[in-house]
Parts: sequence; structure tokens; C-alpha cells
Amino acid sequence: MTTCLFACPKPPPPPTFTPPTDSVELPIQDRDWDAKAPPEGWCGEACLQMAGLHYGVWIPQKLANEKGKPKTPDLWEHDLPVAMNGLGMSFETVSKESTPVQVLEWTVKSLRKGTPVILGVKLTPTKHPDWDVDHLVLAVGFSPEGLLVNTNLEGQKRLAWAGLSSKDGSGGYSLANDKKVAWGFAVQGVKSERSGLRADVIYDMPETVTLRFESDAGVQDELTITVPRDEPYGLAP
Repeated sequence: MTTCLFACPKPPPPPTFTPPTDSVELPIQDRDWDAKAPPEGWCGEACLQMAGLHYGVWIPQKLANEKGKPKTPDLWEHDLPVAMNGLGMSFETVSKESTPVQVLEWTVKSLRKGTPVILGVKLTPTKHPDWDVDHLVLAVGFSPEGLLVNTNLEGQKRLAWAGLSSKDGSGGYSLANDKKVAWGFAVQGVKSERSGLRADVIYDMPETVTLRFESDAGVQDELTITVPRDEPYGLAP
């Protein structure tokens, strides 16, 4: 037991995140789980699909699930590297020892490079305090006000910085968990037959999806195609 002869110094406050002064917003629309998803949902699969579209590749959520070879009906955070390697995605992983503040700093740096980031988050209040992650979202932008994420649950949301790094959360989402384990993946590209194109979903039908591809040269080089929902498009063989 330590006795202070004088006033004991107070421990330093935990580090806080300094919001950026600039803004980034990647042109990635939020997407829901596929209609064929199990009751557990396909949040990881939806994130991979959205990230693929950013690089001009249509990745069916069913294919993303199959490539991850999960032991559960849905991809968990630890299944994502297997799925991304199987899909030919290049990615960077945040250190699992990172604090929520460090995860936010890393995410902002990745987004400045034009790289979307899959983040493992807790839903607040959580029903599973023993889990590292309750849900997977795709970070697609930021501003001084907060982080812009595609939730694949309730559309696109901007989450306040302070709440994200605390267990209280922001808008129902938090990067803090009891095990202090971080999960984040910056998706840097996909091996694609359609380099230099960006894809957008124009029509989403039960059996087919219509994609519009725009080249770096501009909208005059637009190409619209319709493919079966469960068939990939643009993936290199």
C-alpha cells in the first residue's frame, strides 16, 4: 500500500480524439443485407459488397460468405481476412491492440487515401458484452462533426467522434469493448477485369441487379449492364 505524504497526483486523463478540420466523402451508397441472408444477417458480406462496388466490382453477398468459409451462417470479424483473400481484395488491418482513439486516427488516414474501412463496432446498449464486435459497418467519410458510416441496418449515418470512442456510443454504435480488442480493415482494391471503373447500383431486382460503370474519364464513358444477383462481375479469374 502506497501512502502519499503530499497530495497524490491525479492520473492523466485518457487520450481523446482530435476531430479533423477537413472532410472526405467517398461515393459509396449504403446497402442492406441480401434477401437470402440468414436471420443472423450478412453485415460483413454487405460491407465487402459495398467496398467492391467502390472499385468497380460486383460481389454477391452469397459469394462473399462462401469465400470466408465461416463456421456460422454469417461472416464474423475474424472471417473477413479469409473472405477478402478469397475475393482477391488487398487490405490493411488495424492493430488489435489499438485504442478506439487510435482506430479513429487510422480510419481517417485511410479515408484520406480514398480507402473505405470496415469497422467492428458494438451496438449500444449491447446484448453481448462478452463479444468483441456486435456488428460490422463501412466507414466512407468524415467531417469535423463525425464519422460517416454505411450501417447496412439503418442507412448512412454520421456518428459523433466523442461517442464512438466511449462505451456510451454515438447513434447506437461504439468502438469500445470490454476486451479492448480492435477490428478494422481498410480495403485498398480488388483484382478486377474492369480497372479504372467505378460501379453504382441502378436497379436492384429480386433476380438481377443493374450496374452503371463510370470511367475515370467521366460520365460520357458510362456503361450499364444487368447481371444475375448471385453472379460476380468484374472479378479477375
